[in-house]
Amino acid sequence: MPNTKQPSTVSRLLARSKQRLTGLAWRLNAQGEWHPLQTGSPKAPLAKGEKKRYLVALISRDSYQESWSNYTIRSARALKKVLELKRQAREFFYIGPWQNGKREVLTIRVTEALKDELPKAQLIFPETLVLANAAEHAFYHVQPKGQDYFLHKKPDGSWQTLLSSKLINSVAKAKLALGSAADLSEHSLNEPQLREALAEALVKLPPHFWTQGWQGAGQASQSSFPWQKLAIGLGSIGVVYLLISSLYLYGTSVWSQQRLEEISPKVTNVLTQQQKLQQAQQQLDSLHANLMKADLLNQYWTVVATTEQAKATLDYSNYNGEKLTVGGQSPDALELLRTLHALPAVSSAEFASPLRNGRGGQTFRIDITLNPAGGSA
Repeated sequence: MPNTKQPSTVSRLLARSKQRLTGLAWRLNAQGEWHPLQTGSPKAPLAKGEKKRYLVALISRDSYQESWSNYTIRSARALKKVLELKRQAREFFYIGPWQNGKREVLTIRVTEALKDELPKAQLIFPETLVLANAAEHAFYHVQPKGQDYFLHKKPDGSWQTLLSSKLINSVAKAKLALGSAADLSEHSLNEPQLREALAEALVKLPPHFWTQGWQGAGQASQSSFPWQKLAIGLGSIGVVYLLISSLYLYGTSVWSQQRLEEISPKVTNVLTQQQKLQQAQQQLDSLHANLMKADLLNQYWTVVATTEQAKATLDYSNYNGEKLTVGGQSPDALELLRTLHALPAVSSAEFASPLRNGRGGQTFRIDITLNPAGGSA
């Protein structure tokens, strides 16, 4: 029985690596207070002249504004150079992987109240980036001490967050504002639960985010970066995951070989039927494409007419072949969103950016996915 002790050994190594890494992580709140991720107890203020460097800083959600943008630059290094040209004070960029011909970039702008605290950190991450990376497809209501916000993790891995406000003060309203399905499963996270979730997620954070976390905070400082501590922590995690991955791949390989031997007699017949189906589908797609051109035009004008009936002023619209984006002012943007979402011509509608109140009403920007099946109100 040589393998009976292996799971317990792997579990101990994984727990030890997680404890070592989370022991180097701190949370920085909007008041400039540093809290160890493991305990959450606030640290006493530094004495005058005392210098302290924190290895990993997780910035609380109420301490920054976040926005998303897409770039068709394949090279992450080249994209980072482009972003550096437009960087503003207290602004940080986190570049996602190359997917579907583009890279998604998360931009956060930290409040001025933390300008003196940021240089104390070696690596900076927004807590929503870490939390969302390991979260499952669901809707989260996060309520640690002094904070209240919502996080929507989508099936494709993307995510959005929204701070609670007088206008958005419930899960139902937040789901509507973030374009979430009303019946999507919900999770609530209090202070201890959030710290545990962040500790779990920090271990799983992809390597490219670790390199991007070192992007400005402390660069002006002359103190050396603690590569040894980081290398020990990441190295321990790497060894553990290598062991787990090797066991998993071996088991998967044996199982796959057995399954392949079982289904091989059926493969030829299935491929032949699939080829016939694809040929028939191509003919149907060709016929359907001609019908869609007229349907899309009708759907567009249906959306425009609906905004006018809702007494909204439409001053921007754009259609990129996949999504229609409209913008303008409305007396009640949430009600307008509900109305658009209910149209037969609309498959989904969600706010592309937070609402802003002005003299002319609420300034909105809505992303609309038109119904491929057609239909107009």
